[in-house]
Amino acid sequence: TGEIDSGEYMRFTYANNFANSQEVRVQRPQDRGIDGVFFGLQHSKQAATSPNVTVQVTIEFWSRVDQPWLSEGMTSMTLAAGVSTSLPVSVSVPIDAPVGVYEGEYRVSDGSSVTVVPVHMNVAAEGADLSFGDVAGAPATLMPNGRMFGYQDWNWRAESGDWRFFATDVKGPLPDGAVWLVHTDWPDTGAPAAVQADNDTLLFGTALDTFSDKYPSEFGAGTLTLGGGSVNANILQGIWLPQTSTGATSEWAAAPLGSGLNEIMIHNVVWPGSASQLSFTGEAGIASVDPAQATIVDSAAQGTEPIAFSTSLALNGVSAHAYGFSRRYDGSFSLAQGDSWTHQVTLTGAAYLEAKTSGTSSDIDLYVYDSNNQLVGASESSSGNEYVKLDLPADGTYEVEVYGYSILGGTDGFDVSISSPMGDDLGLRNIPAGAVAAGGRFTFDMDWSKDWSGSLAEREGTFEGLVTVGPTEAPSAVQVPVSLRYPFEVESADPGGSGVVTDPDASIRVRFSKRVDVATLSGSTLHVSDGTTVLGGESRYDPDTATVELMLDAPLMPGKQYSVVIDGLGSADGDTLSTTWGFSTVDPVLRTAGTDRYGTSAQISH
Repeated sequence: TGEIDSGEYMRFTYANNFANSQEVRVQRPQDRGIDGVFFGLQHSKQAATSPNVTVQVTIEFWSRVDQPWLSEGMTSMTLAAGVSTSLPVSVSVPIDAPVGVYEGEYRVSDGSSVTVVPVHMNVAAEGADLSFGDVAGAPATLMPNGRMFGYQDWNWRAESGDWRFFATDVKGPLPDGAVWLVHTDWPDTGAPAAVQADNDTLLFGTALDTFSDKYPSEFGAGTLTLGGGSVNANILQGIWLPQTSTGATSEWAAAPLGSGLNEIMIHNVVWPGSASQLSFTGEAGIASVDPAQATIVDSAAQGTEPIAFSTSLALNGVSAHAYGFSRRYDGSFSLAQGDSWTHQVTLTGAAYLEAKTSGTSSDIDLYVYDSNNQLVGASESSSGNEYVKLDLPADGTYEVEVYGYSILGGTDGFDVSISSPMGDDLGLRNIPAGAVAAGGRFTFDMDWSKDWSGSLAEREGTFEGLVTVGPTEAPSAVQVPVSLRYPFEVESADPGGSGVVTDPDASIRVRFSKRVDVATLSGSTLHVSDGTTVLGGESRYDPDTATVELMLDAPLMPGKQYSVVIDGLGSADGDTLSTTWGFSTVDPVLRTAGTDRYGTSAQISH
């Protein structure tokens, strides 16, 4: 009667995502349906190459049961009209409850209607070592922590698809260079490679944000920020390409690990279509290296640095690789409104290409183009601090562009730094073969070499490298930055340390290992002192030999001790040097006697 004619149906719910799996849930179907529940399918979009599809249907029935973690202080009460009261309730989570998200509800009935109060429980682990997903002891729930159900929508946004969340509280201290290593597995359904199930791993850690900094009592100690995870293989809207570190239904991911709240997010990005649900398991632990970074300042042509690697997870094997050395590009430039600054860099077997800008209050943007002039990286914040990084870029010539989007005063300066570790100056030895047990530790050697025999200019700057080490399935999980600089020091001096000067009008000559920044050369950074007075003089600098000659205004006094003082002298590539050495002048009586007789008298005095 009315709006419903004989044979018509009242729709409980529907699902019409553009995807290869659908799911609907109907509460109390037996109570709500008069003659049962009608289930229907519509093939709304057909592929021309395969218009017919085989559909697998799974129907599950669930009943409401008691949630043992929830309890109430009373089960019944009487309320007069207009009166309110409080009902004591409590949540008691078992100490061995698996990490994950759980749900329950309190139901309050007055005999004719029911009010539902949902309860959301996020059970966190403690420490970086944990198991998650479909683990022993996990209770059966409508949204189990160890199973995925698809939920893709290819016409929607990249975040479509099923998600699971696992939090943990990590307490320090942590080893230097600690990395959170997370491994997940799920079944191979036998589906074609293009639609094989893929679960991405995203790793979040605590970081200070504006709200937490200003209002910690309201917003807590910080917020969660993405630290690392699976490669982003999203190509359009909710469409993803299958991509794992292993090439199979297993994923390894890593991110820097810090104290405080950390979280593992598992995102199902590709669904096979042939399954209604898929279980998954995961494990997390710590991997670390010592040192966390290798900083080498050496004039030698080669050397060796030991690196210790440890892991709390059992590994099937270990893989490591070395990149470097290549000189980091640093510069300061000016930029006008609407103009662009560009720089090209040619890469061969590079670990990454990293470009960043700073040193300006203007709004500039940063772009990176490949050898085909295709945009492969961009940073367009509202500030002058922009950053782009491409991991394992293809060989070729790349162009870095800085664009003046909103330049204060029409023209402003900025700083730029470009890094791309590559080359064969680094090598690794003593990487163990075979499996590494949980809690295992080993030390391998990093051999380095550098030809310093070129010009003084070739000694300048920071030469960068990178060592990666990790499970065979994720060889770049742990990264050790390596930097090499030629030391800024005195190569020779006349007079040298403990030298004796016979000529009172002698100048002081100092040859440096690198070219000097003449803007830092002054009477305060390079001078001669007799212990109480700084002697005046004039400096002359030869950039071809990096030699400074200091000519004193007055002759040296005989029979006196002097010091050559270098205090904060800068090199052309930004190093500073402070050092002191002494020399003396000859006593006038001994100088009259001659050098041979002076030597003789010295021998007799012994």
